Parts: sequence; C-alpha cells; structure tokens
Amino acid sequence: MIKQEKIWKFLVFVLVSIPSVVAASAVELRDNVFATLDLESSFVSTEIVNKGITRFKLDFGYDQTFFGFFGDRELRLHASYSLRYGPSASDLIGDTQGVSNIDDDEYTKLYEIFIGTNLFSLFDIKIGTMDATNDFAAPENGSQFINGPAGSSPTILGIPTFPTPTLGVLIHTDFDSFDLRIGHYSGETNRVSFEETFSIAELGLKIKEQAVIKFGVWRDTEQSKFDGALAAVGDFYGILDYDLSENISGFFQYGTVDPGFSEIERHWAIGLTWSPMTSSDISGGIMMSHAKLITETEERLYELFVSVPLKKRFSLTPSLTLIRRPVGGEGSLDATVLSIRFNLNL
Repeated sequence: MIKQEKIWKFLVFVLVSIPSVVAASAVELRDNVFATLDLESSFVSTEIVNKGITRFKLDFGYDQTFFGFFGDRELRLHASYSLRYGPSASDLIGDTQGVSNIDDDEYTKLYEIFIGTNLFSLFDIKIGTMDATNDFAAPENGSQFINGPAGSSPTILGIPTFPTPTLGVLIHTDFDSFDLRIGHYSGETNRVSFEETFSIAELGLKIKEQAVIKFGVWRDTEQSKFDGALAAVGDFYGILDYDLSENISGFFQYGTVDPGFSEIERHWAIGLTWSPMTSSDISGGIMMSHAKLITETEERLYELFVSVPLKKRFSLTPSLTLIRRPVGGEGSLDATVLSIRFNLNL
C-alpha cells in the first residue's frame, strides 16, 4: 500500500509539472537525456463487466552518439530504465491479442542497455539488452495504434519485447533496393543467458518510394507445448507498409505458427493512418486484427484512434477498441474499450 501511494504521488507530481515544463521553452533536457510517460485510462464494457482502470508506463534514460569514434565511425550508447504500474484491460476481457501495448504485469527494471556502430562501412551492429521489435516484425505505419498486435504479430513466440528485452546482437545492412537484418537474442526465461535463444532474420524490399515489403523468419529454441514438453519452434511472417498519398498510409501484416505451441495459429492485420501536414495537426487511424485460433474459431480486434497534439511534447489520444468473441468462444462476450492516452516526451 505504501508502495502504491509513493508511485501515485510521483505520477501526480509529474502530471502537475507538465504545464510548467512545456511553458518553460528555454529550459530543455539535454539532447542525450530522454523521458517518456504514457498514462492511459480505459473504460471496459462487456455484458457482465463495466469498469474503469488507469495505468502508466514511464521510461527515462540516456541516448548519446559519439562522433569520430575509430576515425570517422559513430558510436551510439543507449541506456534506459522503465516503470509500469496499474491493472491490464485484457485481464478483464480475457482476449488473446492485447487491447493495449502497455498492458502487462507491474515492474520496475533496467530496460535497455546497448551500444551501436558501423563496421567496415558495410553494416551497422548493435550489442546489448534490446527490444527486438524496434528493429524487426513491426509495421512502421502501425506504430501509432495502441493495441498489442499492431506492434508485432502475436504468432512470433518468444520475441524479446515489452516488457522483457533481452541480451542480443543485431546486424543490419542497407542497399538501394533492399535491406537485411539478422538478430540473435537470449531467451525470455533468462534475459542474459543463452541457454535458450531467439533468432530472427528480416529482408525488406523497397518498391520505388511508395512501399516496403518485409519477409521474416524466426526460431525460438525452447518454448512450452500444450502437452508440457519443451521444444524448438519457428515460422515466418510478412509485412507491407505503403503510402497512398502524402498523408495517408497503410499496412498489412501476416504471421503463422505451429498450433501445438500457441492458441493463435494464424494472424493478420490491416490498417490505415492519416498523418498531419504540420506538427500541430490531428492524426488518426483505423485497423482490424484477426486471430485464427486452434479451436477453429476466431477473435477480431478493431481500433479507431485520433491523436491530438496539445503542446510541443504533449499529446492526447482517444481510442475506441472493439473485441469480437474474445478467445474465439461462441459464448464469448464482445468487449468495448474506450481509452484516453496521455503522452509526454521530454
């Protein structure tokens, strides 16, 4: 109880300080220091549950690029600490895909620590504790949505991401018409041990200036099957990011996995976003995410959001999410979630 009071007092202090921070335009954090606060309030409604919840995620740290490292090379150093507090909407709904991308167990932890540089002018390399979805399996045009599957397909089992980045190495090379990324990470059971590993490779093909098609393969050496056994599992995924005009973009993603390991055996999602012509304009998007379950049923997630920039570093994002047949059951109760997310970037 004392811990909860301290956390909420700290959060209230941050929110009350927002107007002062924004107004003091002459006072800014140094470029190498950052802080991001996501505060989300949701109202969850089903036939048997009507409840409001609030949770937040705070990330802060240091990100610096050193020039002239080993001649003309650059060296990037990144370190961050993360705090998450509050209940999860999916605990009330029971869905498999995830209504919010900041929903999980509460934690306070050192989050990412990595260094990155370029080797031999051929490829970039990063080494350290990393969130793999910052480099793999994430539709760029889906980054503004607040639901889980917009970040990466739920069929990619064991990928190191929120809330548990793991130790790994990433190699990335970029050419005029394509780019290639290869990553190797420690497993999710122990973020610094390589007894279990997760490997992933992604090829991105550029189609003129309008689209990028990404094909990826992944493998986890130790995942639990429904019969309790531990075994290796791997599969593929695909992503299409495309621009319809200067301010209208879209994405499509697809993934599949062995049904012996996951409730979801196939997943696809499609979405459209509109971006502002200036930084002060309103943006928004609409998407659908479809999960085919091993029970030969399906779960569908729909999201509509609008993002309103209030100040230089502060935005407000109302979102309406509809979950049809959570967990795919014929008797599952549809759920409606109305959320408002406050985002502060310093």
